[in-house]
Amino acid sequence: MLCEGNTGYIACAEIYIGATQVIPEIGAVGTIVMNLLTSADADGKYNVLVMDKFYNTICLYDYLFNIHDTFDVGTILTNRKYFPVIGKEEKGAGRGKFRMP
Repeated sequence: MLCEGNTGYIACAEIYIGATQVIPEIGAVGTIVMNLLTSADADGKYNVLVMDKFYNTICLYDYLFNIHDTFDVGTILTNRKYFPVIGKEEKGAGRGKFRMP
C-alpha cells in the first residue's frame, strides 16, 4: 500500500499473489515497492519513501537512490544480506550496546 504523505490517502495498493516478474537486483519484495511507485506515478521525482523493516534492504536503498532518485527512510534488520558489520553486541551490556572492533 502506498499512501500520500500529507493526507494519508491511499494512492495505490497491490495484493501479493506470488512473484510474477522480479527485478533481479532487488528481489520480489523490492519489485512490489517499484510497482507501487510506478502505479502512483511517483517514480523518479525525488520523493521520500517511508517503509517498515519487512521491505527495507541495502540493495533496495541503493536501487531507489541511485537509479530512481527516491530517498528511503525506515528501520532495517541487521541480519539482512549486504548489511555492514560495524561492531559486535556486548554480552550483558544491555540492549543496543555495541563494541567497535
